[in-house]
Amino acid sequence: MLEALKDSRISESPFISESEALQEILSYVVSRILVSCINDFFLTRRYALAEAVLMNERLHNETRDEINTVAGELGISADIDDTASGDIRIHVTDYLKHSTGFKSAEWKLVNQDLNDGYVALSSRRMIRLLQHAVQVKIESELPLPVNDDIMKVYAGDINEIKSLIGSMKKDYQVKDFGKLDLERLPPCMKQILAMMQAGENLSHIARFSITAFLHTVGVSDEEILKLFGQSPDFDTSIARYQVEHISGSGSGTEYVPPGCGKMKSYGICYNPDRLCGYDLMTHPLTYYRVKGEPAREQGAKKGSPRQNTAKKSEKP
Repeated sequence: MLEALKDSRISESPFISESEALQEILSYVVSRILVSCINDFFLTRRYALAEAVLMNERLHNETRDEINTVAGELGISADIDDTASGDIRIHVTDYLKHSTGFKSAEWKLVNQDLNDGYVALSSRRMIRLLQHAVQVKIESELPLPVNDDIMKVYAGDINEIKSLIGSMKKDYQVKDFGKLDLERLPPCMKQILAMMQAGENLSHIARFSITAFLHTVGVSDEEILKLFGQSPDFDTSIARYQVEHISGSGSGTEYVPPGCGKMKSYGICYNPDRLCGYDLMTHPLTYYRVKGEPAREQGAKKGSPRQNTAKKSEKP
């Protein structure tokens, strides 16, 4: 449980004896009990991801037949392609069900080898799909009902885990960002921040947009990393590379967030307010600079609300 919280992963260890194998099985049961006792969304998401990643690592050492068996246990219709490729075939309905959370182009249905209602996947890609299926399954099953006797038995463990959760959430609070004026945030950035704090997985473009925005308004790389720590799939090394690349500290090139037009086309223009509708508001950074400064805000409102926002300038 502590590894799942801190690292979003659980260490893999070989089973030397039958007792060690039994301990591994029982640890899964007890972990589910602890998650149910604590009943915290952040913990549930983090734990489900860690178990799914562990399964991913273990399946890479298994045959296609074993991978296929696991798919069947998860209710996924799959079989081994009898052609020379030897790929695993999965029914298109199962593929769509378990790939919708993947944002990269390689997972789009239009880019798949689709034949007779089945999508052909390599073992690696099938395992990644199963990881998502396991994560969703565990999340949907928890928390389970627990009674006072169970709570009493695990009181010490529950308090230790709750303490860690509390310290982690405290570290990730947006209010800790000294230079950031929350009252001036545009609605789109407020929503993305809220989604991150709720432990939701964001699309790549949403992560890029919020990182570039925060950097531009003066938030440090370390403070941005704290915010990303709320994400259930948080990986310190990957997140640091991405943040430093966008901020320019690692790449030498600083990026700014997309303008309002692109935010809309990406589907991340959330909850636009009245100020968003004026001609001057073509970029989230413009909103941030104008909001909270009465003279500039009134100046922005002297124009008429946009009727057609197509092809507006997106320079901040």
